[in-house]
Amino acid sequence: MCAILFFYSKKVQLEASKFKSALNLMEHRGPDGSHIFMQSESNKTTLCKVSSQPDPSQSSNLLVGHNRLAIFDLSSNSDQPFTTSDRSLFLSYNGEFYNFKEYAKSQKENSDGRTLFQELCSSSVEAFDRVNGMWAAIFGDLKNGKVYLSRDRYGKKPLYYYYHDGTLIAGSEPKSLFFILSHLGLTSKKRKVTIDGLTRFLLGKLTPFSTNGIDFYQLIKSVAPGSNLVFDLNNPSIEKYSDVIWSEFKDPTSLYLPNNNAELVEAIRADLKDSIRLRLQADTKVAIMLSGGIDSSFIVGSAAELLEKEQIHLFTAHIFSSLGEPNADLGLSRETAKSLGLDLNEVVPNDHSEESLVATILEITKYMELPVNPQLSCMPTFMLTKAMAEKGIKVCLDGIGADEVFGGYSSHLHLALANAQHGSIISMLRHFGNFSQATNGSYAETLITFLKVLRRYFLKRGQHNSMVGATLKLIQNIGDQSILRKANELDQDLFKRDNFCTMTERQEFDLMSYQIPYYLGVADACSMANSVENRSPFLDYRLIKYINIKDQQKSANGLNKISLRAAMPNNIPEKITKNIKKYGMGTSFKSRTFKKAETLELLAASDFVTSLTSMDTLVKEFNNETYSIQQFVSLAALDEVYGIEL
Repeated sequence: MCAILFFYSKKVQLEASKFKSALNLMEHRGPDGSHIFMQSESNKTTLCKVSSQPDPSQSSNLLVGHNRLAIFDLSSNSDQPFTTSDRSLFLSYNGEFYNFKEYAKSQKENSDGRTLFQELCSSSVEAFDRVNGMWAAIFGDLKNGKVYLSRDRYGKKPLYYYYHDGTLIAGSEPKSLFFILSHLGLTSKKRKVTIDGLTRFLLGKLTPFSTNGIDFYQLIKSVAPGSNLVFDLNNPSIEKYSDVIWSEFKDPTSLYLPNNNAELVEAIRADLKDSIRLRLQADTKVAIMLSGGIDSSFIVGSAAELLEKEQIHLFTAHIFSSLGEPNADLGLSRETAKSLGLDLNEVVPNDHSEESLVATILEITKYMELPVNPQLSCMPTFMLTKAMAEKGIKVCLDGIGADEVFGGYSSHLHLALANAQHGSIISMLRHFGNFSQATNGSYAETLITFLKVLRRYFLKRGQHNSMVGATLKLIQNIGDQSILRKANELDQDLFKRDNFCTMTERQEFDLMSYQIPYYLGVADACSMANSVENRSPFLDYRLIKYINIKDQQKSANGLNKISLRAAMPNNIPEKITKNIKKYGMGTSFKSRTFKKAETLELLAASDFVTSLTSMDTLVKEFNNETYSIQQFVSLAALDEVYGIEL
């Protein structure tokens, strides 16, 4: 896992020292080595290496750099950028090629990066079709005047770019792009945010990691997941070149899924175990995030079958309830570790004050470069990986994707309502039955609840069903008509999953457009802030076929993910396998609301926040401890760290 950076302009040259400074801003992504190449003055189809301390007089129209986090092959043989002997082809790559052994020229080859470069030199970006892994890559062919930007199927690794009037800048984080843009006089002092990105955050509450190429900032775009872009050096332009092949997604029904439940369970067990095996590979120590739930317990149980005990490093975070007490997941994590005879590293803040919470938001904002949702996963992910780094760990496995692939979200109420709207009464009753089983109330109580929701639902047909309560009030308080128009436009797009009539449709939407982009973005930013690479076995691209198993193989008798539960390794206690209540990755702080005068001062000091709403409204929302104040605090933190404006 690393940081990559590229610059090209036909009109201006960039000093190598300034490029180095931009690359240094991402040192946390790759602290184990940094290298830069630039276009040769004497031969434009070759590169020459830049010294570690560039001469101030050195400049070029084309530079490519790499910061390395050494995980496979710790020797200098795997230092990047990779180049051919004539230095006409190059690769700067951030990611992992888990199945590289299948394509390596020698069984002794232990570098996934060298193997990928070998494949790219042979078949260009079609090589990415064969990769089981995650990546953001910049591959150049100077003789043919082409540079390719590629990103993995799910978009686990970020790749941002700026293009205008013949100038292309691409890299792992916006801060490096903005540094170069500022040096060239191509941007204002403050970063301009897009109405789309801001409204997505206000409306959906999730940090707006883009999947459609539009970024939070006006000048910056992101390569869409599963895309290859091509940039023409001779006649500067950038366009879509191809999609990374994903037959499992393009036509998942063409893949064999056993009808027999026993065979299905064995297939899931085998596929997942192989995915976990691939992601446990490393020439450094590997950790596993354990939350006490089905997903992370499956990974731990499989790892215990594949590795020696001393090779397994477990970490869990204390997640606190609204009452300030650790939730029940902590006890389940302890029980799983104890049953396997493994040590468990427990991570908990030393300081639970509001001041510490705000300070942590500011620190995470520095790396995420987007408004933070402090209640969903970012806090524990940041703190866990920080603890891992302190113990010399560079790799961790997480459970991201299991809910989306195997049917973990409680969606039966929404499915019942959607089927009612479409007149599918039998499907409505089936989903209502599942909803009833999943709740703790009596059948009569559940029915009354459902009828109330159903009545409200039909009364609001044709209106925006999601923009209610605090969200609608927040948008109205801002008063900016362009934001209100964008909210009306995005409302149906962001929440269209509530109109889907099948679990599979909802799962696909969550995987590609909603939940997964958020959780992957948070995981990457918060782990790489601490120079730790996160891997997600449930997002092995071969597993997406399981979104097509029957609904009754996903949820029944009040249990979700029942096929995944049935496939659980035998070394995991039954109490874990059959546990229904899971609290999830919330916040690691007991403080959940903002009350201190210092926090209000942060809001008041933000020109961006006070341009959106009046100070009187802010004070009122602050005193009422509304949810919207969390969003304003996150925006104020982003303004404090980087300076933003519309």
